Amino acid sequence: MYKKIYSILITIIILLVFIFQPVSIKGATFYDASLFYEVYGNDIRFLGVTQTDGNIYYATKAKKSSNATLYTTLGWKVNIKHYNGTVLQSIYFQLNGSYMTVRDVREQNGYEYCLYVVTLDSIRNRMNEESKTALEAGKCEIIFDACTTVKKSGVPQGGMTDEGISWGDVYTTYDGIVNAEQWSDATRETLHSYYGKTVNGLFSRVTLEKDNGVESVTGGGVYCYGTAITINASMKNGYAFGGWTGDASYDSAQITFYMGKKDITLRATSQQEALEVTFYRNTFSEDAEYEKKSFYASGTGQKFTDFGWKKEGYHQIGWNHKSTDTTIKYRITNAVTKDWIVQHIPKVSLYTIWNVNNYTIVFDANGGSGIVSDIRTDYSQTIALPENKFSYTSAKFLGWSKEATSVLPEYQIGQSVDVKALAEYANVLHTNNAVITLYAIWDKMPTIEASDVYVTLEDAKNGKVTEAWLSNYGKAKDFEDGEILYGIHETNSFFIEDYSVEDFTEFRQAGSVTETFCVVDSSGNQSKQRITVHIVDTTLYKGTDVYGQVRFISQKYYKDKNGNFLEEYHGGLKKKSIWKLQNDYMLMLDNLFA
Repeated sequence: MYKKIYSILITIIILLVFIFQPVSIKGATFYDASLFYEVYGNDIRFLGVTQTDGNIYYATKAKKSSNATLYTTLGWKVNIKHYNGTVLQSIYFQLNGSYMTVRDVREQNGYEYCLYVVTLDSIRNRMNEESKTALEAGKCEIIFDACTTVKKSGVPQGGMTDEGISWGDVYTTYDGIVNAEQWSDATRETLHSYYGKTVNGLFSRVTLEKDNGVESVTGGGVYCYGTAITINASMKNGYAFGGWTGDASYDSAQITFYMGKKDITLRATSQQEALEVTFYRNTFSEDAEYEKKSFYASGTGQKFTDFGWKKEGYHQIGWNHKSTDTTIKYRITNAVTKDWIVQHIPKVSLYTIWNVNNYTIVFDANGGSGIVSDIRTDYSQTIALPENKFSYTSAKFLGWSKEATSVLPEYQIGQSVDVKALAEYANVLHTNNAVITLYAIWDKMPTIEASDVYVTLEDAKNGKVTEAWLSNYGKAKDFEDGEILYGIHETNSFFIEDYSVEDFTEFRQAGSVTETFCVVDSSGNQSKQRITVHIVDTTLYKGTDVYGQVRFISQKYYKDKNGNFLEEYHGGLKKKSIWKLQNDYMLMLDNLFA
């Protein structure tokens, strides 16, 4: 029980201590008429109460003598004055009327102090639309002029209401009241401070600054307390709003707030705004391969990038906004403009547009002559190979091939061939307008190297001139088969046609026999070469019979300056002279006359 009473007493003591704490001097000033006058004199002071409203205070000081002629303040005339000097409206407030009330009255040292208060809202609410518009735009000021009258024997000589002057002599200008009586210099000076007064703390300035990325800021100026102010920052192309900094911070470029009692400075900041471009490879419908790149409107010389993507049989021609587009909107390395970046911020997707590769199929004669027309086609096509219009002496056309050195053809006339296969072999799957060459493949005729042969009559009659012996005097070659050995083989042959040993054994005197070498290659091509086998009688004879007709010859009658044998009728050797027909003899003379 005692503990409970003790607890209650402690609580009461604490409350009393809290309640009777001394009021701060600033707070007390607005409740004590004499203290307010002592601190602020004739100044009109504003004190905010809520975010949009507050009180306007004014104190008067007057002598209490009832017999003297004095002046007295009846109220105030409030002029709403535009910055261009035009008075938009005059509003009257009677002291202790419906709007301006008495906060405190005190007598001290023969003076009576009165503290009056009027709310800011009471002024706003009595403004006309023109005045309100100017106030909200921060384009006006509020001027207080005292409404005074002469007070004789304690009786005012005029009166007013909240609507204005109602009777007698009421002065709303300094000239009016100062000339109403013969006032002392001190009184004149005091009266002078009653007119053209502004309210301290009622108007404050908003100063707006901006950085380089901000195009403009609006909303700065001088505003009345509690006015809803909207400030806005407009950004340059390529910049995003970065926030307001300074005496307050806001995240939005446009913000509305209520004006307070202090001047404030706010700075609009910016940050570079980037466009993120996603480039898709788009080689097939499910292709998810992509690259990203950022572009800045403040940048220069920016271009799209060629990422070096490949698609078999196709080449990239540019970009567009849809994966299904078939035409381009931008070139591969299109220059990027500031306007384009700003238009697409914050991000955009672009898809590669592919076009099928075109190819030119050309036909090479590969040693032959003539013209076969080119074929212009594309990767997706199948072509029929043309007829051969080339010609090649001593060669047979076999077909077409991708290699000039092919022995056998890969394709025949009229055969269908996929362009893709040709492009792949030529390593031009990713090259547009590439040239692909097909070569004519020829089966060239085999060749024979053989020369005339000289044999003695004795050897001929004895059967020395056999087929095997004669075969040593001929060689056969083929481009495709290489050297063809003498004999009948499975794929090719080299032989002497109609050889008979009796053609030689039956000789009884000098003479000659013609033999024909024949070669057949693996393709059935056939070549022939005829040689002469000279039968020479080497029997010894006496006298001139041994040598036959003897003659002397000089270089002059042997060969002309071009190395050709002189004809017999020009003094040269006989047509069948051994010195012309047998290599050993010719070599002997050549060496002699060298």
